[in-house]
Amino acid sequence: MLLASALLLSCGQSGKSDLSSALLLSTMSNESEPVSRIDLTIFDFGGQPLRDTTVYYSKNEASAAALTRFQSARTNENGELSIYLPEGYYAFEIFSIGAGFELLVGAGGPESHFIGPSRSGYVDVWLGLLGYPPGSGPGDGGDTGEETGDGDSGDGGDSGGETNPVVYRDIAVQSSGLTGTVQLKNQSNNETLQITANGLWYFPTAIEEGTQYSISLLSSPEGQNCSLSQASGYASMSMPAVILECSTPEPTYKISGVVEGLHRHIYLGLTTEGEYIQVWSDDGSPRNFSFRSEVKSGEEYNIKIPSIPFNFTCEIENASGIVTDHDITNVRVICTEPESPAPQSPVTVSTLQLEGISYLYGIDYAPNGYLYLSHNGENVIKVHPDTGATYVVLQEGPDNGNPEFDTISGITVGPDGTIYLNDTELFTTYRISTRYSISVFLEQFVAFTAFDLDVGPDGAVYIADYGNERILRVDQQGNHTVVVDLDYNPMGLVVAEDGTIYFTVAQMDNVYQFKHGIVSRLAGAHGCGFQDGTGIFGTFCGPDGLAIDRDGNIVVADRFNNAIRRITPDGVVTTVAGTGEEGQLDGPGGEATFHSPRRLTTLPDGRIAVAARQSVIRIISPVDGDL
Repeated sequence: MLLASALLLSCGQSGKSDLSSALLLSTMSNESEPVSRIDLTIFDFGGQPLRDTTVYYSKNEASAAALTRFQSARTNENGELSIYLPEGYYAFEIFSIGAGFELLVGAGGPESHFIGPSRSGYVDVWLGLLGYPPGSGPGDGGDTGEETGDGDSGDGGDSGGETNPVVYRDIAVQSSGLTGTVQLKNQSNNETLQITANGLWYFPTAIEEGTQYSISLLSSPEGQNCSLSQASGYASMSMPAVILECSTPEPTYKISGVVEGLHRHIYLGLTTEGEYIQVWSDDGSPRNFSFRSEVKSGEEYNIKIPSIPFNFTCEIENASGIVTDHDITNVRVICTEPESPAPQSPVTVSTLQLEGISYLYGIDYAPNGYLYLSHNGENVIKVHPDTGATYVVLQEGPDNGNPEFDTISGITVGPDGTIYLNDTELFTTYRISTRYSISVFLEQFVAFTAFDLDVGPDGAVYIADYGNERILRVDQQGNHTVVVDLDYNPMGLVVAEDGTIYFTVAQMDNVYQFKHGIVSRLAGAHGCGFQDGTGIFGTFCGPDGLAIDRDGNIVVADRFNNAIRRITPDGVVTTVAGTGEEGQLDGPGGEATFHSPRRLTTLPDGRIAVAARQSVIRIISPVDGDL
């Protein structure tokens, strides 16, 4: 064994530091890392030993100011403490007297070990197992054994060079709250202990002083939760009892049932627990549901439908009650099949020709009455929707001091007239003030190949982060958070007044919504289709850009169907304009044609403006003033 000494500074009442004697450290080896035996005798300021007192300690490499993971040991009737510690910096606390001190355990000789001053309260720490009274100096309690090379501090007398006898320690377990049988195992020697009642128990075989032990829980009584603390350490006279605590949780019960007659999704809320779930049925067949939250006996449950799907009539049987001693399984949601979508109001489609403009992509309506678009993916222009008068708002740099753009794909205008735009290929989002000065809004590479974006009712900007398969929320200070992680690439995006986020996805033919913390399919089926209907019976082919009209409906650029579609918040799909044929024919909505529409916006008077790549804006106007 390697002998080493360390120094202790302990604070007295005057606050001055006194140098105490050397602490004998006997380094012992185990499979993981060397440990040193630390022997202390602890007194309060009045000189009385801290008998049978729990001492807490924690390894802390930087500072002893905060103890985060406690271990504990207990002094004997003489105030003596013996523990085994790996190399490191430790903080000690004696909460019963509000005192503490610090200890550095090194790997070398005496110069590598240091015990710092008391850092709280009044405590006098002597080195070695000195007994009581300590006499006139730390050496009076017994020879440290340095001359013989023995690592044990002795029992108060000279060791005389004799080898100390091997000391064995019992592993005690203090159990509480137990109502059945628990089996424990000492992983160090594979010995097991079966505990059948509360109280103090001991493993059958005592282990040698300094031996590492680790106790694990093999089994717990049925219906009880049991846990261990102080379950590992090194055998010493100060080793604490292993604490076994068991509890019987109060039983809880599940709430479940069935939804019948539904041809799309519905939300159900267990309002007493604040939980919402979504139930989806493609064909009206019964669908079972179960809430994750469980309810205790004697408590109330209450189930509600936050919003009933359009044209559906839904009622709930056994929607509320008091839970007794069993699961609630008889909740029944009965929905009747909706009527077919109402015929679409007539519209006319016209073309707004723009002079000197060759390529349009993003588009949004601003409060000043203009349409703002990205031109050639490089400049920002504004267009009057009635006259087609066009003005350049911002030209790319760098010669004029503005950024050099690559592809401006998404553009949106906030209620205050501030413009936000995504440069998809340079992975940056910009903000343009009402005075048309530009600045970085979301720094480069946070969003990867972001397409559409929109200002939500909370004033934040929501971004379809295509490359990272997620939707971001960016506040006005540019701080971003992830609203929802997806397993697919979002393309078009719009945020409704109630905060619902609607979005489309690359290479998929559905329109999705994020509502009540859940992503769900609002409308569309798997695979291309061009059919009006409700939920999965309303089909699309490559839906892209989205907008919200003045009635709260979602307007969709149905790209590969060459059509403009509308979805109510309840999932009813109708065609606004377009026949499915590719072209640029103006006229009534049922005869007009489009060429792969991608981005659109709505105007307060009910019109829809669609950005076409061929230097034109298509204007869809209601015949009777209402779409």
